Amino acid sequence: MSDRPVIVTGAGGFIGWAVATELHANGVPVLGIVRSPPSAAPFSWRTLDLEVDSLAAAVGPLSPETVVHCAASVPAASLRLDDEAHADSTRHMDAGIVDACANLGCRLIYMSSCILYDPADPETKNERSSVYATTPYAAAKLSGELIAGALDGSVVMRIPSPVGGFGSRNTVFDRFVERAVNAQPLEIWGTGRREQDFVHVADIAEFVRRALSKRVDGIFNVASGLPITMRGLAETIIDVVGSGSVVSSDVPDPQDGHTARYDIRGAQQALDWAPRVDIRAMIEQHVARF
Repeated sequence: MSDRPVIVTGAGGFIGWAVATELHANGVPVLGIVRSPPSAAPFSWRTLDLEVDSLAAAVGPLSPETVVHCAASVPAASLRLDDEAHADSTRHMDAGIVDACANLGCRLIYMSSCILYDPADPETKNERSSVYATTPYAAAKLSGELIAGALDGSVVMRIPSPVGGFGSRNTVFDRFVERAVNAQPLEIWGTGRREQDFVHVADIAEFVRRALSKRVDGIFNVASGLPITMRGLAETIIDVVGSGSVVSSDVPDPQDGHTARYDIRGAQQALDWAPRVDIRAMIEQHVARF
């Protein structure tokens, strides 16, 4: 691996922090790009507003080897809507990062999402499966994939539902664990057959580390490969925690029956990568936060 630094955008965020920390722990020279100063970080960092400032101008003298682009205006419940304004923010950042990589002559590892696959399709999706966008954020990620993929040597990571790290994100995983810890009922909407694929941020970071060392390119599903239904998630959490109960609700789930079935053999074959943190370990780690 080169001694040239690796730039990680969004290093103050959920996935970016895990990636920057993992690379630093493995001896990779890292510069994290953050919007505001972190309270404590094991890696070097620099504040930069990627919607305004030029990444190339800020880090060009460092001659970075790779940019791992994790920053995005990710929808987060009521905190950040999935609307055109936030999608435009993501597009603007993506375009700036792609331009910076082209100007600096460095590789790009781009974080995309499995939301681009058809959730109504019961088949397992590989990297050649059809993709499309039904929300502004998904449209931004799809356009980001296209411009990132035009760069030589680029890697596009399609990620489903990340778990682990720090901070509460008010996801179904977070809410279910918190309610089980407090011996409260876990409410299932609809039939409870909606699936999600939860992948730990440590496994995402490990994929990045391997991609840096083996110089692969292309699109990769970086998922657990083991979808779980909402009812199955609730029952597993209750089993691990030892408290809580499952209750059915009259509230319909607008995503009832959606699947999250992703083929991860591409990453396994190219990088000998496989997820190491299973769903029970994810739950145990999350419980330890309470």
